[in-house]
Amino acid sequence: TLDKPTTFLDSSQFQTIFGAIASESVNGIARPVDILTLQEQQVGSSVNSSQGIADQLNSLHGTSSYVSLTIGTGSDRLSMVYNSSTVNLQDSDLVAVGIRPGLRAQFRPVGYSDAGSDFYVYSTHFKAGTSSSDFDLRATEATNLRNDADGLGADVNVIYTGDFNL
Repeated sequence: TLDKPTTFLDSSQFQTIFGAIASESVNGIARPVDILTLQEQQVGSSVNSSQGIADQLNSLHGTSSYVSLTIGTGSDRLSMVYNSSTVNLQDSDLVAVGIRPGLRAQFRPVGYSDAGSDFYVYSTHFKAGTSSSDFDLRATEATNLRNDADGLGADVNVIYTGDFNL
């Protein structure tokens, strides 16, 4: 929902969820998130900004390695929070997607020097609504997003995330 977390109760629930993620063992590995993408983020709030979420993850995991990335304008921005001890941000940019821009970031796992290990993460927020024009606009946004990724070159690794309003 819009601009969550907005209260300290929301933040407590956030802590519960991300604590559980970090302790969930998959194939014998349990670890906190490396990259979290966010939509509808306010700027400057201590609770519901990407910096506030980075601060919460740092507190939860006893580290200072979570970093906030927010670019763009407006009150409901796209952002990412990433663990700088596991991934290095190589580049980031706004990309034309539709009525809202998308956020594209290029990451490289820590310890890797070869650009072939890089991957791209998109955070997007597609048009909401149930009218046929809303459906058409979402289709256009998806096409624009895919075209941007295709422009990165052959054999790049891409992760699409966001509020797709399906």
